[in-house]
Amino acid sequence: MPIQTYSSFLRLIKLCGVKVPPSVMAALEPICVNTPMISHITLLIRGQHDDQLVKGYGVGLAVDIIRKITSTGKIKGIHFCTLNLEKSVQLVIEKLQWADGSPTMKNRLIAASLLNLSLRSSS
Repeated sequence: MPIQTYSSFLRLIKLCGVKVPPSVMAALEPICVNTPMISHITLLIRGQHDDQLVKGYGVGLAVDIIRKITSTGKIKGIHFCTLNLEKSVQLVIEKLQWADGSPTMKNRLIAASLLNLSLRSSS
């Protein structure tokens, strides 16, 4: 699931105890600290940051990661957890151009079943 809001991202980092790559935090910094006279900590306390920009960054990051890990052909599928926030996942799917179905059928069993159904309906 792409990053939804900066505050939920920080909560998830703390909950999971993961380390976020410095490049991700550096990319989020200008989005979240959009007023030069107010510190990053003050914005976190007040909750002032542009969640639409954060969400847009999260979608772009998800697309980049998915393209990178699927480019070798060794990863055959991606599982998305939406947590009832499906719009960002839908944007990721659209940006990957997966929205209208996969251009090639990877699962031979399903492909064969569809072919058999197609042949039966045309005869």
